Amino acid sequence: MIFLNPTILFGLLAASIPVLLHFLNLKKIKKVEFSTLTFLKELQKTKIKKIKFKQWLLLLLRILIIFFLVSSFARPTLESVAISGTGAVAKTTAIFILDDSFSMSVVDDNGSYFNQAKQIIIDLVFDFNEGDEISLLLTSNPQKHILLSNRTLVEKDIREIEISYITNPLTETILAASELISNSQTYNKEVYILSDFQESTLTTKTNSIDIPKFEFDQSTKLYQFKFGGKKVQNLSVNELIPINQILEIKKEIDITAKVTNSSEDEVGEALLSIFFNGEINAHQNFSVKSGATKLLNYKTTLKHSGVIELVAELEEDDIEYDNKFYSILNVPEKITILIISDDLEDSKYINLALSTSSESLFSIDEIKGNQINTINLSNYDCVFLIGIGNIIKGNNLNQFVKSGGRMIIMPSSTDTNEDATNVLNSFGITDFGRRVTISEENQFNSFENINYEHSLFQNIFNEINPKIESPRIISYIKNSPSGNGESIITLLDGSSFLSEYKYETGRVFLFNVSPVLTWSDLPLKSIFAPIINRSIYYLTSNRNSSKGYLAGEIITVDISNLKFPQVKVIRPDKSEEYLNIDSNLKFLKYNNSDQIGIYKFYSGNELIDAVAVNVDLNESNLKQFSQIDFESLLKENNFKGTILTMDNSNYKNEITQARFGSELWRIFLLITLILVLL
Repeated sequence: MIFLNPTILFGLLAASIPVLLHFLNLKKIKKVEFSTLTFLKELQKTKIKKIKFKQWLLLLLRILIIFFLVSSFARPTLESVAISGTGAVAKTTAIFILDDSFSMSVVDDNGSYFNQAKQIIIDLVFDFNEGDEISLLLTSNPQKHILLSNRTLVEKDIREIEISYITNPLTETILAASELISNSQTYNKEVYILSDFQESTLTTKTNSIDIPKFEFDQSTKLYQFKFGGKKVQNLSVNELIPINQILEIKKEIDITAKVTNSSEDEVGEALLSIFFNGEINAHQNFSVKSGATKLLNYKTTLKHSGVIELVAELEEDDIEYDNKFYSILNVPEKITILIISDDLEDSKYINLALSTSSESLFSIDEIKGNQINTINLSNYDCVFLIGIGNIIKGNNLNQFVKSGGRMIIMPSSTDTNEDATNVLNSFGITDFGRRVTISEENQFNSFENINYEHSLFQNIFNEINPKIESPRIISYIKNSPSGNGESIITLLDGSSFLSEYKYETGRVFLFNVSPVLTWSDLPLKSIFAPIINRSIYYLTSNRNSSKGYLAGEIITVDISNLKFPQVKVIRPDKSEEYLNIDSNLKFLKYNNSDQIGIYKFYSGNELIDAVAVNVDLNESNLKQFSQIDFESLLKENNFKGTILTMDNSNYKNEITQARFGSELWRIFLLITLILVLL
C-alpha cells in the first residue's frame, strides 16, 4: 500500500495526544486509610481492573481514530489491486499520442492503421472514471492537446480526426506529452502511443537523436501500440524540375520528374502524368526497382504566361498522399526594367537592343544615378546599371540584390578603376581590376572561351558549338571572378567579359565593357541584342519557382511592396483567407500551410507571390524502428517509467493488469466513524 499525499502523514503526531492525556490522569493521589472501608477494597479490585481495561481500550480507540482520519486524507492506495464496491479507483492522467501522418493511411484486413488506432482510443477512453484527466495529442500539432473530458462527444470528436499532410518527429510529441504529464498531481500517469514507428520520422527530419530530455517520472507507464507489417506498394514523386532556366511562351520546355519506389518489390508498370494549370500536358509509363529512384524526362510547349501550376501525379497505390508533387513555373507576362545611367549615349544601344524583343514584354524606366534612393526598386524585375561611378554612396542596390533582385552592371564610358571598386565592393565583388585601353592601331582584345553549357545560351543556337563573331574590344576593365562569381565569356588575356554572381536568391550579371563604340564595337555585332535580351530573360524567368515548402512549415512572403494593408490568401482547396498586415512588416510569416498544393498571395487583385507546398517524403519510407532501439532511445533521453508493448487485439486485459489499483480513503473514513461511535 502507498499514500498519494504522504505529507499529510505528519498529522499522525497528533496520536501522541491521547497517550499524554492518559498518563497525566494516572498521577498518584495521597491515600488516607479508613478502617470502615477496608472490607470494600477487596470488592473494588475486580471492578478497578475492568475500568483500567476500558481506559486502555479507550486510549487505543482514540489513537486509531487519529490514525485512520489522518491516513484517509493521505489517500492510501493499493497497487495493482481493484477492490470492487469498497474503494475508489486512483485518479489517472492519461495522454494518447495519435500518429496522424499519412503513412498511417495504409489499409490491411482490419481497415486503415489510422482508423484502427482511433477505435482503440475510443474503447479505452470509456474505461476511465469520472475525474480522470484524459488528453489527446496529434503528431501533426504536438503543442495543441485535445481534452477528452466530455464522454458524450468523445467518439464523435475522435472519428472526425483526419490524416494530416504534416509530418513531425514522433519524439516531439512524446516530449510535449512528458511536459504535460509532469504537471499532473494524480498518482497514475499513463501515456498511450499509437503509431507505425517509422525510422525516418521517429526523431527529427535530419534523423538526429539529440532531443531534449523527457520529464516522465518512475510512476509513468507507456503503452505502445504498433501498426504496420503489411507488404505495401508505394511510389512517390520526389521532385519536379524545369530544366530550362529561360522560360518563354510558345517555346519548348524540358521537365524532369523524380519517382522513388519505397516498396519491397519492383513496380513493373506505372504511369506519371504532368499537368499545367489542371490540364494534362504529358504522361509516361515506366518501371522502377525496389528502393530505386527513376528520372523521367518530358518535353512540352508553354502555352500560357504568368504563374503556371505544375503538378506531377502518379496512379493510385497503397499510399495516395505522396502521389502528387506541386511546383510553379513563372513565365513573365511583363518584365519591368529600370535603367540607371547619367548619359543617354551610354544607354542608347541598350534601349535599342531591348526594343528588338518581338513579344514586347519589356516595360522600361530610366533614371540618373543621383535619383536611386527615391525609387522603390522592388517595383522592378531587373535593374540595368550603366556607369558604376555615378551611383551615390549609401544606395539601396545592395539590399535589392540580396533580397532576391536581379541586376546587370556595365561600366559607363567614363568609368575608372576607382569608380568600379567603390560600388562593386558593396556586392562582395573585389576582383574588378584596372581599366585597360589598347592604343596600338589594329590591336584589340576578343572572345576566347564561351561556356555554351550556361543556360543563357539555351535554345539560342542550332549548332552544338556555334561560332560567335567576337567584338573588337579596345577598352575594358580586367575582371577575374572568384568566390560567388562564375565567368561565362572570357577574353584572350583571361579577363572575364561576362560574369554571373549569386547572392542567395539574388543574381548579378557583370560586363567588363561599356556599351559604347569608344570601348568596343559590341553594340554593332549581331550577338549584342540577343545577349542583352537573353540576359534579362535568364535573370527574371522562373525566379519564384524555386520556392518550395513542406506541409506545416512557415511560408515567408515579401510584402515590402504591399499596396493595401491586407493580404488575401487563396489556399489549395480554393478557400480564401484574409490577413491584416502591419505596415512596418517587410515579410509575412504564414503558418497555416496544412494542405498541399499552391498557395497564392494577393494584394488587392495583384498576385504578389505563389508557393508550392508538398509532403515530407521521409514519411513515404515505411521502414520501422525496432523495439529495442525505440526503448533505448527513450531511456537515453531520461525516460524512467515502464514501457509496455500492447497486443492490438487483447489490450484491455493487459492494461487492467498493469494499471494501479484502488484508493482506500473511503474505507479509512468509514473505520474512523465506527471508532468514534465505539
